[in-house]
Amino acid sequence: MESLLAAAMQLGVGGLFAVLFFWERKDRIRAESEAEKSRTKTISIDALNRELLEVVKANTAAMASLRVSLVDLKQTGNSGR
Repeated sequence: MESLLAAAMQLGVGGLFAVLFFWERKDRIRAESEAEKSRTKTISIDALNRELLEVVKANTAAMASLRVSLVDLKQTGNSGR
């Protein structure tokens, strides 16, 4: 970085502007890359949450069905006594 600044000083104001331009460009590219990674991760988490919600719904339906079956079995067992 120091050698870059030394070279910019030798080139004057134009060199300084060039250095600032490339520095800003590098920073913008890095920020865009991080934003894209963040979007990709968000999409992945969203898909995982949707899958998890479907599993929870299926398990809830299975538990409700099991409860109905157990209540019916209990009533059938009590009526036979």
